Amino acid sequence: MSISNNEVLKRFTNLEIKMESQINSLETRIEKMQERFNKDLEEIKKSQYIMKNAKNEIKKHSGGNK
Repeated sequence: MSISNNEVLKRFTNLEIKMESQINSLETRIEKMQERFNKDLEEIKKSQYIMKNAKNEIKKHSGGNK
């Protein structure tokens, strides 16, 4: 059974379109993950800032012995 050049070209084109679609989907997922990561990182930084300030306040009110 032989496949015509035209059929090979159609299959190749379909495969290329599917691959491009998958790549675009992965790029979108990566962008969303990056956004979530950046938001989480900002929350961690805020928490660290709050904890540092709380620690300094505790030190200030306890005489700074710790």
